Amino acid sequence: HLYIFTILISCTDSFFVHHVYFLQQKLGEDERTVLCLRYGINDGITRTVTLVASEMRQTKSWVRSQECRALRKLRRPWYEKRLREHKESLQASHSMPL
Repeated sequence: HLYIFTILISCTDSFFVHHVYFLQQKLGEDERTVLCLRYGINDGITRTVTLVASEMRQTKSWVRSQECRALRKLRRPWYEKRLREHKESLQASHSMPL
């Protein structure tokens, strides 16, 4: 049972990675970079607005505006629908009978 549980967790993590990658492709380069740094998507290390601003050599207000713009885009119904379709296609292609 532990083996099956481990496989299911691995598949769930794989689905999550695919979703994050899919969503990142819908954002502009600056928006993607800001979100990845702020929320630690690539390296697991979250950063403050101040740290992101200094790493990107931008102002804090610029970082905040990029973050807000990216999150606003991701909240649009179109993205939600596309993500749902993407998730369903991944589940169909990776379905495992138990």
